[in-house]
Amino acid sequence: MILRTEITPEKFIFEIDHSSKILTIGSCFSDVLGEMLVQNKFRVCSNPFGTVYNLKSISDLLQISLGVKQVNEEWFVERYGVYFHHSYHSELFDFSKEKLVRKIEELSQTVGEFIKQAEVVVITLGTSRVYKKEESVVSNCHKVAASKFSKRLLSYEEQQVILRDLVKLLQEISPDLKIILTVSPVRHSKDGLVENSVSKAILRLLCDFATQEFRQVFYFPSYEIMMDDLRDYRFYKPDLIHPNEIAEKYIVDLFSKNIFSKETIEILNEWSKIRIALNHRPFNCQSAAHKAFLVTLQAKIEVFKPVFDVEEELAMVSVQIEKNLV
Repeated sequence: MILRTEITPEKFIFEIDHSSKILTIGSCFSDVLGEMLVQNKFRVCSNPFGTVYNLKSISDLLQISLGVKQVNEEWFVERYGVYFHHSYHSELFDFSKEKLVRKIEELSQTVGEFIKQAEVVVITLGTSRVYKKEESVVSNCHKVAASKFSKRLLSYEEQQVILRDLVKLLQEISPDLKIILTVSPVRHSKDGLVENSVSKAILRLLCDFATQEFRQVFYFPSYEIMMDDLRDYRFYKPDLIHPNEIAEKYIVDLFSKNIFSKETIEILNEWSKIRIALNHRPFNCQSAAHKAFLVTLQAKIEVFKPVFDVEEELAMVSVQIEKNLV
């Protein structure tokens, strides 16, 4: 008896390895994917602006980073002595406007330089519903009174123009850049489940348009995997909205299998053993057996030096070896 509608995503026509530079940006899946890439030592810029839910804000932030657009000077907001900006997530803040301006400039420059060298950009689209301030879409309201904003659904036609312009800009900057689109599997229930379905349908149609029009744009079905393959609520967190760790790992593993080279997958399998060993907690830190374990682990980590930076891990083991000798 078949109890699941299993989805097997189509394998990408290109591969990435530890030499690839990857930017993730957008909604929650970009955080989850980015964290996996960071833990596995990839050259990744993981969701540098924090969670960004809508395409217009994603496009604005990338344009600012590439020097095509300027930061809206009127969108700085102060609450209880803390400064924020409506284009950026609340994790980007400071206690003076001047310092926040510098933070934004430095972040934008860093991301802009990274994009120019990147091989892959992964964009996760969360919702078609946006908040507008003076006819412009904001990324974050920062708890400013709702009366200061209007809320509306960005149409398919509006987002089509935004996405087409963004893809063309990114290809002008880096002609060989691969762009992977995906739709967040998180339902925006606060908008209503019926309204969420309309919002997600527009995003899915938008991704299909982009993959048909641009040969370097690809789609990964994280939304479909969650909705159809992992549709049981045991794959959700207690809020019944967000995928739990099991679901996140399942989706990310499918992504990995479809884009990593065979050699990279083998490296990751070996590196996972190292990560487990690094978390090992011995009964007796001073024992000869534990010292032998640490020396062996140190040698195993050294093997990865040609592939990626392991100085942090080597330093951790070195400190433990020194403690063992005391």
